[in-house]
Amino acid sequence: MSRCLFLLLMAMLVCGCKGEDPRRHFEKEGGFSYVPPEGWALQAPTGKIADDKGRQFHSAVEPRPAGSAAVLAVFEDRAVPGTVSDYVRQQRSMLERSYGWRVLKEDVFTAESGLQGMRLTVQDPASGIRQTFYFFPKGQAKIVVNCVAPAGRHEELAAVFEAALKTMRFDP
Repeated sequence: MSRCLFLLLMAMLVCGCKGEDPRRHFEKEGGFSYVPPEGWALQAPTGKIADDKGRQFHSAVEPRPAGSAAVLAVFEDRAVPGTVSDYVRQQRSMLERSYGWRVLKEDVFTAESGLQGMRLTVQDPASGIRQTFYFFPKGQAKIVVNCVAPAGRHEELAAVFEAALKTMRFDP
C-alpha cells in the first residue's frame, strides 16, 4: 500500500500536478487561463477577429436555448496603447456616445492570482440588456472579457461572472 502511495506521489511530482481545478480552461495562444462557470460549454471563436489588432478566444456559454443564454466572451485588443484606465475611458466614451448605453458601475477588479484590471458594467436603455466588461493589461495589449446576460438576468448572473473572473490568471 505504501509503495502505491509513493508511486502516486512521484507521478504527481513528475507530471507537475498542482491540484488545479480540472475545469480550468487554458488559452495557450493568449497566455491566460480561467475556470468557466460550472456546466457552461466552451465554444470556439466564430467571428474573424484575428489580425494585428487583436483576436477572439473561446467563449463560455450558459447551457440554455439560444437567445436566452449568458455568454462570457474573451478578446485581445492590441489596437489601443496606454494604460487600462485610458482604455476603459475610451471604451466607456464610445459605448455612451455611439450606442447610448448607460454606465452603471466602474471599478478596479483584482483576481485571486493578484492580476489587477478594471470592471465596467453598462446597460442598453432600450433593451435592458446589461454587459459587464473586465479589462486586464497584458503588455501593450488588453485582455477584454465581455459578460453578456439576457435582459432581466444580469443580477442573477453577476456573481457567476465574478466568480469565473476571480480565477483569471496569466500563464507563462
